[in-house]
Amino acid sequence: MFRKVLIAIDGSGHSKRAVAYGAKIAAQDGAEVVLFHVMRHLGSDRVPPELEQLEHIEHVRLTEADMLRSVADAVVTEARDLASTAGATNVQSVIQDGDPATQLLEYSKAHEVDLIVIGRRGLGGLASLLLGSVSQKVTHAAPCACLLPPVE
Repeated sequence: MFRKVLIAIDGSGHSKRAVAYGAKIAAQDGAEVVLFHVMRHLGSDRVPPELEQLEHIEHVRLTEADMLRSVADAVVTEARDLASTAGATNVQSVIQDGDPATQLLEYSKAHEVDLIVIGRRGLGGLASLLLGSVSQKVTHAAPCACLLPPVE
């Protein structure tokens, strides 16, 4: 029986399957769900050149950091809706920055996570093929059970 299920989210199709599986398991056990998103880059306080004209006309300042945080919030909101649809009732969310595998492992150790659910592939690019995927790193070093939902 699981008390705390950590679900890694990045907005990818694999991540969405992880939310569906993890939330269903949590709902069966009455477990807490933690939707965990890691921002690899926080962005700068610079306004992108494409938005400089908008800043001058509308007096709205949108920095790279603002846009990246907005994307992270949207990923979490979508995952929360998916988890709710799958039956999870106790859903928390965490957004951190840094290396995704490192942050997932540190959080799972510090917060007594019973199960990590993570997609087989995420939004990582070529580097993950050469250095190993986040899911590979997490399942190798996790302090608890891990579930990688099947590819459909």
